[in-house]
Amino acid sequence: MSQATTSPAGPRSRSRRARPPLYSAEQRARRDASAWTLVQGVLAPLQFLVFLVSLTLVLRFLVTGQGEQAAAASVLCSNSVPAFTPNTAAATTCAWPPHCMA
Repeated sequence: MSQATTSPAGPRSRSRRARPPLYSAEQRARRDASAWTLVQGVLAPLQFLVFLVSLTLVLRFLVTGQGEQAAAASVLCSNSVPAFTPNTAAATTCAWPPHCMA
């Protein structure tokens, strides 16, 4: 009689196959050493911060009825100025793989 073993992740986890790593150790080291990785590391939190400020101002306006101009300005900023950040992040993502994959 065999005993069923369960892993901490549950009984179904043992049937899952381990995924191969996305990058080799050399590719990961090159990627992590790239200046573009730092750019992305700065832009992502900046974009999230702009979103949080805008969300706060819009919710404040909806709840209290005060700060309409600030809420409207934050929506404009969150749709124009930070539009730069995801596009820059996408561009930097495209910039480093040729160097890392070589």
